[in-house]
Amino acid sequence: IRVAYWAQSQAPAMTVNSVGHTSQGHYYSYSIPKKTFHDVTLGECKTVLDPQLVPDARHTPRPPVVDAPLLGTMPPEVKAADWLNTDRPWTLATLKGQVVLVDFWATWCVACVDNISHLNALQKTHGAKGLKVLSFTDQDRQEIEAFQKRTMTPIEYTIGVGSKLSETYGVTGIPHAFLIGRDGTLLWHGSPASPECEHRIAAAIAGTPYVAPAVAAPSPVPAPSPEAANIEPEKAIAQFHFTDEVVNDAFGNGRATASLKNTEFRDKSLYLNGKYEHNGKMDGYRAEFATPALDFNTFSVVVRFKAQEFTSGKSNILTGGGGYRWFGLRRSPAGNLAVTLNNGNVYKEIKFAKLQEKRWYVAASTVDLKSGEVTTYLNGKKVDVLQLPKDFKLEVVGTPREQYDKNWFFVDYSNGNVFHGLVSNLAVYRKILTADDIKGFEVNPKAQ
Repeated sequence: IRVAYWAQSQAPAMTVNSVGHTSQGHYYSYSIPKKTFHDVTLGECKTVLDPQLVPDARHTPRPPVVDAPLLGTMPPEVKAADWLNTDRPWTLATLKGQVVLVDFWATWCVACVDNISHLNALQKTHGAKGLKVLSFTDQDRQEIEAFQKRTMTPIEYTIGVGSKLSETYGVTGIPHAFLIGRDGTLLWHGSPASPECEHRIAAAIAGTPYVAPAVAAPSPVPAPSPEAANIEPEKAIAQFHFTDEVVNDAFGNGRATASLKNTEFRDKSLYLNGKYEHNGKMDGYRAEFATPALDFNTFSVVVRFKAQEFTSGKSNILTGGGGYRWFGLRRSPAGNLAVTLNNGNVYKEIKFAKLQEKRWYVAASTVDLKSGEVTTYLNGKKVDVLQLPKDFKLEVVGTPREQYDKNWFFVDYSNGNVFHGLVSNLAVYRKILTADDIKGFEVNPKAQ
């Protein structure tokens, strides 16, 4: 037989295997070439194998496949081993007359965790009108209580833990939610993060039939603006700094713009409060910098920052693209600068590039897809050159979002990871900066 061992870790982010296979970023077991697997001859194994100890799965009855309950029918009763955020167990029978959203989730599911603030807001907005959100997971009480303590967005609605209800409801993927009307019948099921979910909740509360909103015709991909077509390549296409307002010294060479919410100006810098925009409390910040003249094949970015803290959920530095997150800088769990591409599928922790709280740094990266290199600098010193695979490309390229995702954020919207601290400068170029170019950015912002 041929065997390979493979495992994946989120923190620190790595994938390992027993056969010497190498690949950029995370990968899955099917990516490992079978020709590299270990050859094992069972007859030469020292351990005696007793086939009686290994059940023959071919004769093991498979559990019946359960379909999701049909729309218009009474769905199965809900139950859980234990409950959180409530003083009593709930049933659909006791909730008849209310609108109930039954949500299935887990702490290891990034999309589920990312949707918590949305469900918090739904319960807060519609709770008085008759909405009850019930969330179920097969994880036990201890796991969920630990998650509630460490997460930056705790769940505020009722949680059923140690529940096998997803099997009864025929759930094959999470997050998944079921909307139950006041009469106890199933109205809809699908992704709780979808706009349709909220629209159907509003209709159920109002007691009116659901009417799908009109779908607008897709916007045409904008043609390059005259400014983008006449970029001076040696100059920055965005060069933001902050006084008591946002100033872009390169506006005439790329028409880059900024959009801010819940931010402040402090010490000639932009202060970002470390609160996720969609935390359900309306105090999270948004700092978006649009660079429509960006060239995905060749660009450089420089950011000067001072983090107030690097803690769980507050280790992000800079993210390129709100949709595809095609580029990112963050602090690794080990305290080092890390570079990511394609929503973290390529992850490179730069050892010995230490980042500390309450200290100014200038981080810069040049991305040259033609040569397949990403070069990173910290405080003017080259600290890493990442060699990309020959067939590598940014996943945003060639998609309908390509022209709309040329924005920069200080939040990773895939997981709510934020930056908390000061930013004094953000510069973007359509060229590969040299080491001498980057040395021109002084670490002390007052010297620039």
